Amino acid sequence: MFTGMRRGEACGLEWEDINLEQGSITVRRSSYYLPGLGTYTDTPKTKLSKRIIAINDKVINILLSVRRRQSELGIVSKRVFTYRNGKPLNPSSVTKYFHNFIEEHDLPSCCVHTLRHTNASLLIAAKTPITTVAGRLGHSTPEITLRLYAHQMSEENKKAAEAIEKML
Repeated sequence: MFTGMRRGEACGLEWEDINLEQGSITVRRSSYYLPGLGTYTDTPKTKLSKRIIAINDKVINILLSVRRRQSELGIVSKRVFTYRNGKPLNPSSVTKYFHNFIEEHDLPSCCVHTLRHTNASLLIAAKTPITTVAGRLGHSTPEITLRLYAHQMSEENKKAAEAIEKML
């Protein structure tokens, strides 16, 4: 939610990808799953998906909490997010857990990818430059971001028209 990362990118994170001092995450890989092959690591979706995402203190504290929990459980892994046995997460397990969490807490139905869309929508609503939003999301061009989030832009366009009307 805070980073806009894809599910597989988050599952592929390794501790070496996180710079707590600079407050950044470097996306270098993604985790995937195929029956018969299992969970494996490969490059992210696009060339520009390899990127650096700035993170805030809240995310840093969450990551420190994850590291402490792994240590308490005796998990020794390069991966940030693992099963209790230290093995890399199957991205589909994240989806299953997320759906169960939504159901158990009687929240509106949505999928893990909705968190990515929410991140982008909030950045756009905060008037973050579209090139910055595209970069954080790892889109190959800002045009992709504009196409996917045109509804957000049209809402801002309406607000701009209303602001001009009030001023004049």
